Amino acid sequence: GDDEESVRQDRDGSMKQARWRVEFVDGNDGVRLKSCYGKYLTATNEPIVPRTKGHKVLQTLPTRLTSAIEWQVERQGSELRFKTHYGQFLRPYGGLPPYRNRVGHDVPCRTHTEDKILWELDILESVDSVKSQENAIH
Repeated sequence: GDDEESVRQDRDGSMKQARWRVEFVDGNDGVRLKSCYGKYLTATNEPIVPRTKGHKVLQTLPTRLTSAIEWQVERQGSELRFKTHYGQFLRPYGGLPPYRNRVGHDVPCRTHTEDKILWELDILESVDSVKSQENAIH
């Protein structure tokens, strides 16, 4: 979001806020996703709405690199799933406020929500020398 902290879904993948730089984590298959504001996509244990199982994803700039900003990537065909160290998946929420267009992490419990954790990745720029890529995720 424009507040440089929240993470929301938008249909316009050309916006700078849709671009994330991928940093590969040494020693495992994880990645860190860095926003246009220089902050990392971070899984929190704070519920999106009190007493619900979906948790917030925020942009943060931690003092040290922890597992909260690491995402395991699972491929399904041409799409990807991003799994948190909590064992949950990055997913968008629709519907009415306070959920509308928010992005969080959750474990889908029904078959018809499984596709909501699949993301398309458009590679915009590759920087092989630093093993990072700038991508648009939608």
